[in-house]
Amino acid sequence: FWWKVSSESGGDYLRLYLNGTKQTEISGEVDWQLVSYPLGAGTQTLEWRYKKNGSVAAGQDRGWVDQVTFGPSAPVITTQPLSQSVSAGSTVSFNVVATGTAPLVYQWRLAGVNLADGPNVTGANTANLSLPNVQLSQAGNYSVVVSSGSSGTTSSNAALTVVPVISLSDSLDGANLVWSTGGSVSSWTGQTAVRHDGVDAAQSGSVADSQYTFIKTTVTGPGVVSFWWKVSSEANRDLLRFMLNGVDQFSISGEVEWEFRTFAVPASAQELQWRYSKNSSVAGGQDRAWVDEVSYVPDAGALPLPSIPSLPASGPGPTPAPPGSSPAPVVSKIEVNGTRTVLTWDARPNRIYQVVYKDDLADTEWTILDGEILIRWKIVDDTVVSDSVIASMEDILAGKTRYYRVIEY
Repeated sequence: FWWKVSSESGGDYLRLYLNGTKQTEISGEVDWQLVSYPLGAGTQTLEWRYKKNGSVAAGQDRGWVDQVTFGPSAPVITTQPLSQSVSAGSTVSFNVVATGTAPLVYQWRLAGVNLADGPNVTGANTANLSLPNVQLSQAGNYSVVVSSGSSGTTSSNAALTVVPVISLSDSLDGANLVWSTGGSVSSWTGQTAVRHDGVDAAQSGSVADSQYTFIKTTVTGPGVVSFWWKVSSEANRDLLRFMLNGVDQFSISGEVEWEFRTFAVPASAQELQWRYSKNSSVAGGQDRAWVDEVSYVPDAGALPLPSIPSLPASGPGPTPAPPGSSPAPVVSKIEVNGTRTVLTWDARPNRIYQVVYKDDLADTEWTILDGEILIRWKIVDDTVVSDSVIASMEDILAGKTRYYRVIEY
């Protein structure tokens, strides 16, 4: 109803009574107001009463009531539909929860246009809208009108973003490579949000504690595989690994931005696998891994890696080659990440290398650094340099200062 009053403010009132009990009132100079008042079940007695106090008159000393209507109240939406982002082909569900006088009538809309049930829409006139096999054309703002009698309430907009499905082959850019994915729970997918090439990349699936997810392909060696990878994980616990026939070759962990790697693939059929795995507790970063721009070059003149002779665990260290017999290796890069140090140098595939260290330059002897030297083929402008490789070795410093020497045989 609408009502107004012209009275002594705070003294004379226009009131609404429900079954003899005052519900609300106005006083003073109040122009027309629209009032909606909920009524419970059963017979109700409504009374509008103008009442004066014991003294003084003000204004017109009158109250007015107009346009009294009775009917179902407008429904109240208690749970709004939520925005979503899904891949094309997924099934999407929008849900609303509303209260009001039964029966409630629902009408879902896309961009303000009413929807009807069809091949890609079900439940257009229910509280639960379903979009099976959703397509790019169905992206937009969804809302629902909930009505009771002549009264209706419109929900807030729920934005649906539909992301194109990108195959692993497309996202990894590996021409003629056949990919498969799997793991404990969730597999890898192609996506466009995080990528090195500015187009797309493969992203690891969601994994829980003590689980893993992988992508893999099989190539015939000899040859060289190169790729970019990145990880956001719990440092030193959740790892992105590169594996050859199930054996770890190298890994990254923590917050590592896009990093380029190459690996010399030996002869015959070889399985290449990129695996993201979690340890038994704690999640760090985005808990995701990415791989992009995988390239395999077969028959690139790959040479077998030389065997490394047995050497003592400590002592003065091996004697370097005589002057003039070969140029000394050059350590081109030293990276320190927490307690881990990585030494990287240009090397030759037909040479043997050894790393020795001192904790103090005043020490009389060098100590051989235990561990494996990783060899990967050098690539310049996407071309394999057949007479040059990149060698690297890791060391755990644990807070020490350390001096290194790389020796070539």
